[in-house]
Amino acid sequence: MLQGTYPRRDFVESSGARSQLLGNCKPGEPMYGGRIFKLSALRGDWKHHVNTFKLKQYYNSNNTCHCCRASRVDRACLYTDFSANAAWKRTIRTHREFLNESIGEPLNALILTAGFHYSMLRFDSMHSVNLGCGLFTNGGALFELFKIGWFPGDSDAAQWRAADQNFRCFLQKHKIACSQPAFKSWMLVLRGEEYCYFATKAYNSRVITSWLAEEANKAALQHPGNRRISLTAICVWHLHSWYSQLEQYGRYLSQA
Repeated sequence: MLQGTYPRRDFVESSGARSQLLGNCKPGEPMYGGRIFKLSALRGDWKHHVNTFKLKQYYNSNNTCHCCRASRVDRACLYTDFSANAAWKRTIRTHREFLNESIGEPLNALILTAGFHYSMLRFDSMHSVNLGCGLFTNGGALFELFKIGWFPGDSDAAQWRAADQNFRCFLQKHKIACSQPAFKSWMLVLRGEEYCYFATKAYNSRVITSWLAEEANKAALQHPGNRRISLTAICVWHLHSWYSQLEQYGRYLSQA
């Protein structure tokens, strides 16, 4: 449980500025009107958790997960195994093992909060999807559409301009506000670990997915024998559908 009172006297920060933490609260007054909070989840992107809790197992490590013993190098426990009986599922850490094996010093004070458990470390959908797999989904879909010449033009630059114009028409048709700048070829990364990654902001990524779902489905109808286009259409349509269902709930990204 988290509770507290406002400091009985101001403290001075290293910059020399006086504390202004809680607006008009008076010294000794309960914080947040006396409300008591219970820690239930800590959400953020993976890098945030790595830095905040000094995680020893993460995306750049041979052992990639702080929750289990999934590995890049141990073929008996590969992190890429998503089968029902994957070996890593039998190596889930206890909370004691997490404290002993998965975090470094200095220890984050939140682990001393009553009731804290490492399962409270969660990954938020914005970083996991909009800025994660969603960017690769969009990039892969654009790659396949460009490969079949879906957007007209006698040069790469002309095709990118055509794609951008098509996207603007989609926004106008559906009355969607979006801050996405004009498409450029450099936005589609075609090298290294970020292969087929289309660089955009989080909300723009979601809007582009819906546009690509529409375009890929049109392309699939016109190229019924192209299995890659069919699979692309299915993939982006399901992601578009997931975004749409998520937005029926109380908290989701908007253009703001």
